[in-house]
Amino acid sequence: MSTGIRVNAEFKIGLNERDLELLLRIKEFFGGIGLMHHNPSVNAWIYRVSKKKICLMSFYLILFAQASACQLRRLARYPLLSQKAAAAEQQTICANSAINARLR
Repeated sequence: MSTGIRVNAEFKIGLNERDLELLLRIKEFFGGIGLMHHNPSVNAWIYRVSKKKICLMSFYLILFAQASACQLRRLARYPLLSQKAAAAEQQTICANSAINARLR
């Protein structure tokens, strides 16, 4: 049975030309997958990962979540005493969510 609905998964991020180095680092983090192109009309660079590469991208995110969880366990032993404590708590929640999603 077909519903006639198609889903096209795609990851896309665009940043101003002055942030090109950051965008290149994001691409490098994901193992160099995806394509980048310049949009001169808005002076921006676009990084796009197609639906065929989304699974590979998810793998890199899971690895990052695991590494973050390890770092956050260390922070739990030596808690922060400044505003960074709230940010670390949010990172812990995000990392735990990613790990739990992988275990399902």
